[in-house]
Amino acid sequence: MNITKRNNLYEIIIFIVFCISVIALSLFHEPWYDELQAWAISKDTIYNILFVIPHYEGHPPLWYLLLKPFSLMNLFPDIGLKFVNLVFMIAAVWLLIFKSKFPAPVRFLLPFTYFIFYQYSVINRPYCIYCLSLFLIADAYKSKNEHPYKFSALLALLSLSCVFGMAVAFGFSVVWIIELIKNKTSWHSKSYISLFILFIFACLIMLLIMPKENSYALNNFYAQDKVLQILYSIFILPADALFFDLFSYGNASLFYIDFSYLFQHINNPKLCYIKTLFFAGFFIGCIINVFLVCLFRQLKSILIFLIPFLSFILISCIYIAPHHIGLMTILLISVFWIVFSANTIYLNDNYKKLLIFFMVLTIAMQIYWSISAGIRDFKYDYFPHKAEYMFLKQYNLENYKIMSAYNETDPVFVHKKTRKIYFGDKIKTYNDILNLSQDYEFKIKRDLNIQWPALCIGQYYNKNIFYNFNIDNNKPYVINKYLSEEEKINTIEQWQKLGLPDIIVGRPNIDFIFKNEDSPSKKYILWKIFYYGMIWKDKYYPVGEEIYILKDLKI
Repeated sequence: MNITKRNNLYEIIIFIVFCISVIALSLFHEPWYDELQAWAISKDTIYNILFVIPHYEGHPPLWYLLLKPFSLMNLFPDIGLKFVNLVFMIAAVWLLIFKSKFPAPVRFLLPFTYFIFYQYSVINRPYCIYCLSLFLIADAYKSKNEHPYKFSALLALLSLSCVFGMAVAFGFSVVWIIELIKNKTSWHSKSYISLFILFIFACLIMLLIMPKENSYALNNFYAQDKVLQILYSIFILPADALFFDLFSYGNASLFYIDFSYLFQHINNPKLCYIKTLFFAGFFIGCIINVFLVCLFRQLKSILIFLIPFLSFILISCIYIAPHHIGLMTILLISVFWIVFSANTIYLNDNYKKLLIFFMVLTIAMQIYWSISAGIRDFKYDYFPHKAEYMFLKQYNLENYKIMSAYNETDPVFVHKKTRKIYFGDKIKTYNDILNLSQDYEFKIKRDLNIQWPALCIGQYYNKNIFYNFNIDNNKPYVINKYLSEEEKINTIEQWQKLGLPDIIVGRPNIDFIFKNEDSPSKKYILWKIFYYGMIWKDKYYPVGEEIYILKDLKI
């Protein structure tokens, strides 16, 4: 057997191992709220998917359109979601293994890194489109001027994946324009024409996703500390995307503390932990940023790295969530892919050693995260609502009056002038309340229309079984619309007319909802607790969701 055939055999084996592993793990994964929200949206009309929903979701409509044929078949959400997501990610990994120019050990290990293997293959989100389109762009980059319409179409596909995809596509377009200007390409060339068409297309997408005035994007109750968010995005995000972990599901409170708290001595263990991680991440992130800039300058590819990188950072300074972090990882892989596809690469020994060190550290840490996340997803429920559906189905409870929990935060204090939410306990005595009221507003955030149990369980029933979910419409998904106080009062009044529920899923504050009743919460007993937990890298955050039943109800 010659070397070429032997190498192809190794690639086929690695690809088969990836497919078997990721499909097997996907079978054990329970879709969570964001996954099932997209599935529910796909059941709506084409018109609403294209022209209404994107204004509230912030995502281009492609993901919902891809799911629609499967939701029309009334498939179990697990089947439709996982099939579409795996098709995209398996195709992306095939490109990575067979088409990228990385050394064989890198090509064979990258598919099993955390963000590729777990976060974007097992968890079903539109980011699978982002991964495939970026890898296609990396593969086609060298011949973009020979096939400009094809390359523009790939940038358009990337733009349709998510807002971060739009930003990165913009960055690659700017680099392409700079290259065309440097090469003195005629303005009438196919490359410029395709870029102009792409610009028109991008403007249309922007119009589709522009948030409405009553969307959550423009009415967020929480006043995030933008200084912290910007510092994180510029200096710590690249480290988190590779081998560090500061902004996780368990420590997502980072942006909700005042920046000045990082420089104060406060006797709070959680805050001290966040401070330590912040400064460690800041230091490591600075090293990574400097190294990447110097490395790509050495590779004579600084623009292809820096412009898409800064475009991504710009969006993350406005909005960033944990599951967006890996999109930076995919971008870096794609940029290295483009550079490694060049005819010649000049790199001195020092840079080679540093690059190998960073690659070994990153791949080792990410494979550890993949193994850790995979074991936890196999062992625990990622989300409880499939199990809750089976439980309710077992007792034929869908015809009872069932109330779903709505999103309600713990009491918080918002500074009247700065609008900052301050970290730490504020109430110890009654005098504290009086003192706080001078400078702070005491608030509880109640999002009556955000009901995780109703949305998620309803997708398995393929109908709404909760009497307080979307009471003014017949939509199967959560409408991320900010309710005014008047609308909240009207919604609660409608719930009150329907009376106390027979069964409660979650922990809605029914004493607040049914104020005219005599201690309604005392009329229920705990029937069942469903334990589950969000998985992030090597961490698992266990929680429980309860089902309550009226004491005198006969089941």
